[in-house]
Amino acid sequence: MELKPLKAGDIMRVWVNQAERVGEVLAVLDDMALVEYSMPKGTSALRFYHANRRTFLAKISYLSLPTDWVAAILYQGALQDLIGKPQQIGKGQKLTINICPDFRFVKVDDHGRD
Repeated sequence: MELKPLKAGDIMRVWVNQAERVGEVLAVLDDMALVEYSMPKGTSALRFYHANRRTFLAKISYLSLPTDWVAAILYQGALQDLIGKPQQIGKGQKLTINICPDFRFVKVDDHGRD
């Protein structure tokens, strides 16, 4: 059985920290898919997977994600599903995308203030 290529919004299982987690594809560029998964205590993280083979390629932090990927999350419609809660973020904070001028993640509090 041949796997269909991943697309934004797809749900997949990922193996992280000796356990299976549920991940969501946030964006796909070329043959790479950016997947966000959540951990039991409410944090989340990002990983790249091969979009066709669904094999793990690399992990990446939210704040170091290149701008073309951040723009792809926005344009491919997955922004509303973004968890954006990395372990390094302060309590009561989350990440959002700063659209102007440079498509990057920024930390904001629960009320949207940076």
